[in-house]
Amino acid sequence: MNALVLCAGEGTRDAARALLPKVPATRIVHADPATLPAAAREAAAHGLDTVVVVGRFAELADAAGGEPVLDEIAAALDAPPPAEWATSGALGRCGREVCRRVADTLDIAAVQIVLVDATGRMTGMFGRTAPSR
Repeated sequence: MNALVLCAGEGTRDAARALLPKVPATRIVHADPATLPAAAREAAAHGLDTVVVVGRFAELADAAGGEPVLDEIAAALDAPPPAEWATSGALGRCGREVCRRVADTLDIAAVQIVLVDATGRMTGMFGRTAPSR
């Protein structure tokens, strides 16, 4: 896999290594939520096929636009407030939407966003591939 993996949040680098064992360790790097778009565009500009973001909820929520976006997602999906997503069973569908919104902020063709919990377990994901040439 010709990819760069950007890790946002504590413990996400270990989670990324477990989820993507074929990606060389040198291509798994820490990224602050604020720097995700620039890092993703730079990776795409250097010819990497895919950018994968592995992040914890707080970091991906920040990258998606913060609390207003989370409230918007809750309303759009008829879900409880974000603080209740995990206990209400809404985290999967709402987490996927958070991931989709992060992907939209990155503005690159091929991207995978993976939401992981504190144990490194994947709890949500969104991805899109580059259009064929």
